[in-house]
Amino acid sequence: MLGAVEWGILAFSVLMIIALLIEPLASRLRIPFNAILVLIGFAGSEVLVGSGIDLGLRWHHFRDLVLFVLIPVLVFSAALEINIRQFLRQLYLIIILSIPLFILSVAVIAIILYTGIGSSSQFPVVAAMICAVLLAATDPAAVIVLLEKLQAPDRMTMLLEGESLLNDATAIVLYSILVSVVIMPETSPTTGLVILEFGRVLAGGVLTGMLLGGFAGLMIRFFSKPLHHTVVSLAFAYLSYVIAESVFHVSGVMSVLAVGLVITHFLQSGSSGNTASGIRTVLPFWGVLKYIASALAFLLVGVTVNLSFFTDLWLPLLAGIAAVLLARGLSVYLVLPVFTLTPWTNSLTWHEKHILFGGGIRGAVTAALALSLPVELEGWQIAQSIGYGVVIFSLFIQTPLLNLYLSRHLSD
Repeated sequence: MLGAVEWGILAFSVLMIIALLIEPLASRLRIPFNAILVLIGFAGSEVLVGSGIDLGLRWHHFRDLVLFVLIPVLVFSAALEINIRQFLRQLYLIIILSIPLFILSVAVIAIILYTGIGSSSQFPVVAAMICAVLLAATDPAAVIVLLEKLQAPDRMTMLLEGESLLNDATAIVLYSILVSVVIMPETSPTTGLVILEFGRVLAGGVLTGMLLGGFAGLMIRFFSKPLHHTVVSLAFAYLSYVIAESVFHVSGVMSVLAVGLVITHFLQSGSSGNTASGIRTVLPFWGVLKYIASALAFLLVGVTVNLSFFTDLWLPLLAGIAAVLLARGLSVYLVLPVFTLTPWTNSLTWHEKHILFGGGIRGAVTAALALSLPVELEGWQIAQSIGYGVVIFSLFIQTPLLNLYLSRHLSD
């Protein structure tokens, strides 16, 4: 007789195989593969539940899986895919998009959600803030693929990639701090202390990752086989996360991001053939891990989604979608142009602004954080339904519309 763990492994293995078989059809229909994963996860869970099978999935399982397995893979793989020279070239606008405009988006989304839902007892301020943070994380992976296929300007691709890389990490750090306030209310800090704590764990994580990344880089230069480079990247990715979180009590995510960027620098700047071979080996390995982690996140969204989210909680869901679009519009069309008036940066055309607006897709990180919401949070189900709803909107409506826009304007 199969137990809960065996059923879980069997179910997700079968669902993954089904998803792979359907992927070519999704490509032909120009439907994002992640959207197919959500549908398959939902259909599979309905069949299993209807058969009386309990997979044994509980919120604490999601939290451990998300924080210790999925998030490090998603962040580190994203860091490896960055072109360091292009990243540094566009660093100014990337930082503007990832920090001040990220904070602006969080504030706008939180205000709209809290006032729009209008229930301080069922959806308190902290729930609105946590929900806003997870909604502010962007994932333009599907858009990047099309931009590269259509040979779009490198600047646009890098702005979307760089913004996603930094604001995802920032969102995860802020999310963790706010969730810890909910889980441990007896140590609830003031707003000022939250800001100081945010700065401490952010800077501490970056410093930890840079130091460990330096050691990793020396090992990459020392070893000649590409296989060794892959092992070094895997070991230091998780080593940096654990040391930052458990030893120094700073941000493991920022540590993973920093060590990933340092390792990427060593791999991309190496002039030897061995280092070039290392890049060709490391990237596909982490590409597979990223594919699995992202697929698992969207399958879990499908498994845990409930039709009541769309029937009973349709108003918060619509408020979440409206808040995300409004916050993105304010950031891209009104605030960002102010920062492009400086002499050292080029202004953005309306076409580029449209791409940045549409490229603010919500994906794997938003889904993963929504999965890990603690049940101690008052209104966690509302926050989770909003997160799911925005992700589903991004997959089924926003991404196809943006792809249509890009195909028409970039192919001319």
